[in-house]
Amino acid sequence: MRCDPILTDESDQMTATRSDTLTSTRFQIARVGRLRFATYFLLIIAPVLIAVDMASIAKNTQYSKLVEIYLYLVWPYFAGYVAVFLLPVALMRFHDLGRSGWWVWTLLIPGYNLYIFYILLAKPGFCDLNQYGPLPRANSPRTYIIFGMFSALPLIFIYKVSRTLVYYGLLVSMQ
Repeated sequence: MRCDPILTDESDQMTATRSDTLTSTRFQIARVGRLRFATYFLLIIAPVLIAVDMASIAKNTQYSKLVEIYLYLVWPYFAGYVAVFLLPVALMRFHDLGRSGWWVWTLLIPGYNLYIFYILLAKPGFCDLNQYGPLPRANSPRTYIIFGMFSALPLIFIYKVSRTLVYYGLLVSMQ
């Protein structure tokens, strides 16, 4: 079901209260839409991509041994950083899809997590109240600007990694 905020009737949402529609829990987490989820993801992953890129640049210098030690020591912190900040945002996105927060753990299954991540980015959420809260707020122009600014970062990173693999002969070029 497509969720079009222009065509939905918001009067029903305004009259309903949270206590009428939600199950009573101590800790309620809001919902987040597709574009806001993608923007949060890019903001979370950007420092990791930049740090890895800087380390790959420094690897070709006289400090290459130091960079290797740096990557081995810092990599667990990068994984923890992504997990601490990405899992709550993914939980809010699952709530927008009407799924339980336990679905977040499917993001830890290698291979299957790519399919789940695609679902989080592609599938529209519920157009009305669900058991996890009201509709997510509308995207502001700031969200569109930030998404536009950071959306090229993963593509640039993939390009640079593929060029590095071609340079070292690990990937056959199409020349």
